[in-house]
Amino acid sequence: MVFYAIIFLNVLIYLLEFLFGKSVFINNFSLYYGSDFYTFFTYSFLHGDFEHIFMNMVMLFMLSQILRFLNIKHLLIVYFVGAIISSLGYYYLMINMGYYNFILLGASGAISALMGYAAIILRQNGFLIAIVVTSIISAVIFQNIAWQAHIFGAIFGIIYAYGIYFLRR
Repeated sequence: MVFYAIIFLNVLIYLLEFLFGKSVFINNFSLYYGSDFYTFFTYSFLHGDFEHIFMNMVMLFMLSQILRFLNIKHLLIVYFVGAIISSLGYYYLMINMGYYNFILLGASGAISALMGYAAIILRQNGFLIAIVVTSIISAVIFQNIAWQAHIFGAIFGIIYAYGIYFLRR
């Protein structure tokens, strides 16, 4: 399945960070104030540490198993556009709140987009509850988790799912 390739690519990039140095990847491909436009996408392939990539890739693998019978084209659109939308939302929220010292990396915005999409398409509100709970826990316990990106990703996934639903009618 295509999501196996995405998982493989994420793990490969994570391993390359050790070969070439984490700072090379962070400086060139993560999203931060003043970074290049392409980083609104490339940030989603970088992860801060083993726990970060492990949790994201396990979640992506599990979602790929749950969603495997759905239209792969829609799933890929939700994943990749969700990564971009969550980074745009996070970036502009941070700038408008006066925070300029941030770095965004990780696939969780895209994964949250898939979860929002799944909640509507499969009519399983548990996905939405999981996003809210993990975002709240992240905000309270961890200082460096971009929980806002999770929310923006989920909102995009929900909107896309409703758009697909209404277009079918």
